Amino acid sequence: MSSTFRPAIAILGAVAVFVAGGIGGSVTPSAIQDGWYGALTKPPLQPPSFLFGIVWPILYVLIAASWVIAYRRQPENLKALALPFGIQLALNALWSVVFFGLKAPVGALAVILLLLATIAWMMQRFGSPARWLLVPYILWVSFATYLNAGIVFLNR
Repeated sequence: MSSTFRPAIAILGAVAVFVAGGIGGSVTPSAIQDGWYGALTKPPLQPPSFLFGIVWPILYVLIAASWVIAYRRQPENLKALALPFGIQLALNALWSVVFFGLKAPVGALAVILLLLATIAWMMQRFGSPARWLLVPYILWVSFATYLNAGIVFLNR
């Protein structure tokens, strides 16, 4: 693999972020519409549902920008960057599939804990300044972990 920056790779990674978001977003509405999610007891600090639709697109833009910056600064480290990036995208999409699609909060809790660890790994690999764009992402996923865990414990 060449160590020069290739715009197509940067664009492909950025597009992958939105594909992962689309996968996750495609399973969420049915669980909300069929009443399953609404019937769950939620933990304190549960934000209103509309907030998720505002926060996630912003986070996806930050994740995509972070990828482009990290790859632009370190094209010679493509494999080292792409591995945690790809794994976190897969886990990000998988969380929604497990939580909303399979209606399995316990399984989703396991997925989100792996996602948190993978985001931290990605931040370490991406370096500055790209890692700083991921701070809102890891903070939001940390908060989502609290919400997921709360749902697991309150709905046993």
